[in-house]
Amino acid sequence: MVPHEKRRSANLLYGHRWRGQDNTSKKLTAFLQGRGLPAVYVYARMQLFLAKPVVRVANRLLLKTHSTLEYSASTNEKKRLFAGHTVLRKIYQSLFLFDYLIQLLIKVRIPMLRRKFVVCDRYIYDTLITDFAVDMDFTIDQLDSLLGACFTVIPRPNVDFLIDVAEEVAFERKNDHPSIEYLKHRRGIYQEIATKYNMHVLNGNDEASKVLSDSIDVLRDLI
Repeated sequence: MVPHEKRRSANLLYGHRWRGQDNTSKKLTAFLQGRGLPAVYVYARMQLFLAKPVVRVANRLLLKTHSTLEYSASTNEKKRLFAGHTVLRKIYQSLFLFDYLIQLLIKVRIPMLRRKFVVCDRYIYDTLITDFAVDMDFTIDQLDSLLGACFTVIPRPNVDFLIDVAEEVAFERKNDHPSIEYLKHRRGIYQEIATKYNMHVLNGNDEASKVLSDSIDVLRDLI
């Protein structure tokens, strides 16, 4: 997307799920509205619709054993299975992305064409890291290339935030994560992508009110 003064978007990317994250995005939207901007909140994480039947079949074929394994063994098994089913992996990836990009065009592109300031709670980065990069053993360059291809279709945010939370803090706040190792693996990828895409990194170890204040400070200088 070529930035335009009347078509703007901000993305809050959460390195790990944590309590208060939805409210942070919504309060940021409220701040922008209070400044007279026609801001809208969008939950932009992937939600399966069109591709749901195919993805379910692929999960049964490829991932039927992983749920009984420890995280490291499960991840290695998924990598091995995806590597051994190249054609099905490509179909899975293509349908998944087709479904998701249509959703983002509706949720993000259309409001921007109506001159709205869109605040995304998560975005394409989160979905590609969580649902592709780890299980399909992507390198950072492969992930970057796929992101670039997606940004030929969907808008690239004018402002990106990564709310970076230490693994131990994230695990304590929300203990439904599989393991600390799970969090460390993904956090490293988020941090590398944040550097590549010049994201504003916020300290997610702080209270939600401080994270909100820091994100507002960044936007205040830009709007």
